[in-house]
Amino acid sequence: MVVNQDPLVSSEGWDLLRIFHPPVYRGLSQVVTLESPMANGGAPVRYVAGRSPSWIPGLLPRTYRSPSANAPDSRGLGGELPIILGLMALTPEQNKESNDSTNQLFLGRNGWRRNEWRGGNDAPKGYPDTAQDDPCAFLVKVFLDPDNPMSTAEYLKWVEWNDILVRDQSRSQ
Repeated sequence: MVVNQDPLVSSEGWDLLRIFHPPVYRGLSQVVTLESPMANGGAPVRYVAGRSPSWIPGLLPRTYRSPSANAPDSRGLGGELPIILGLMALTPEQNKESNDSTNQLFLGRNGWRRNEWRGGNDAPKGYPDTAQDDPCAFLVKVFLDPDNPMSTAEYLKWVEWNDILVRDQSRSQ
């Protein structure tokens, strides 16, 4: 589930994670909300654009696999950076007393390095086992670096919609 605003302020707007398939980047899956600034193309769907992505089930459940036998090879994952960071945060074992495992994912063991997902290929540990279990959630906010002249809203938007944030490890790009 994703929401495009602070869930503590408004309880409305929750939606299932959707994937946009940009026609100009065959095999690239972009994670989006319905309000995302997607390019022209079809409506977002609930399955990835490419065949056999190396980051399923590590970042997305197997239910998001492409149903098409003729899908192109997966090129990777792009789209909304906060959603991708949230998916990554769900991967380690969750502890209600401490965020150490999540902190280690980003700061310690380089789970995401040079656009490759190295955080494991097991299903995320933050997903509830049953519909009755409480879900784990992360509020993700991306800030610009005031000391880096390349860190601009325009550049971040360009990277989200024109680049691969999580490269598929099974193929060279």
